[in-house]
Amino acid sequence: MRFVDIAVAGAIGLSSIAAMLAFSPQPAVSASQQLVEQASLRGLIFDFVSVHGLSWVKDAPAKEVCSSLAAASNATVSLSATIDSVPCGPPPPSGACALAIEAGTRHVTFEAWYDAER
Repeated sequence: MRFVDIAVAGAIGLSSIAAMLAFSPQPAVSASQQLVEQASLRGLIFDFVSVHGLSWVKDAPAKEVCSSLAAASNATVSLSATIDSVPCGPPPPSGACALAIEAGTRHVTFEAWYDAER
């Protein structure tokens, strides 16, 4: 009988810990923070494209697009692109925000991410 009591108490304890982990607000805060960061990064990409214009993205040499992205990057945010399957700039880490644009016959995928030091 004593073994059953210990087993039941252990099961209740494990269930309580599992419930506390499941209903903890921390994962929700982390997920919402990640959504805010993704929206901010997407906004940076849209700002870059709107400043230069879609016609520039379509017609500018890839080297010019790459140098403009490097100039737009700073200590906290990095921007890069893949233009017609050719990457320019550093490779993005997993979780980077991406925006793909078909401009005429050119396919451009812009990527933005926060640097780890921030």
